[in-house]
Amino acid sequence: MTDDKACILVVDDDNAVRSSIAEILRRQNYLVIEASSGENALPHLLEDPVDVVLLDVRMPGMDGLTVLEKLKQIAPDVIVIMMTAYADKETVYEALRRHRAYDLMEKPMPPQALLTVVQEGVTHRHAVQRKSLGAGEKPNTRQMPRILVGCGLMLDVDRAEAYAGSQRLSLTRSEFWLLANL
Repeated sequence: MTDDKACILVVDDDNAVRSSIAEILRRQNYLVIEASSGENALPHLLEDPVDVVLLDVRMPGMDGLTVLEKLKQIAPDVIVIMMTAYADKETVYEALRRHRAYDLMEKPMPPQALLTVVQEGVTHRHAVQRKSLGAGEKPNTRQMPRILVGCGLMLDVDRAEAYAGSQRLSLTRSEFWLLANL
């Protein structure tokens, strides 16, 4: 049995894969949220207490490495486990080193291997949270998000870029900041 407070966000554009993973996790009493794209996943990080994200590398629109980068801007302490059927050395390096993914798993993955890695991620996340609380931090404090999502738009404040779905909008800096302040 797992900590029933653990919330797992499963992000995969393949409905069958996403549903199968979600079902395996639900049977172990995890709270599971599903997203079919990176664009659909990012708002959950602002709205839900996500502990672990299972994130597909290859997706249409925003790919997994781009989602990982933006995800870490929104919730730097969340545990991210990348999933891929096409692991290459460069992808592994990018995910694990540059973007601070916790692990990378090859699909298809045996259910027990999935559960083991997810439980390790949850345990690590909770240990880090306890350590932070011991250092005097308030629970559930988070920096101002650097990614703003709403009304079908996503704004990357650090880069002053705006997206409608996966389409980057061509805005002047003044237009971007006007939109961001709305």
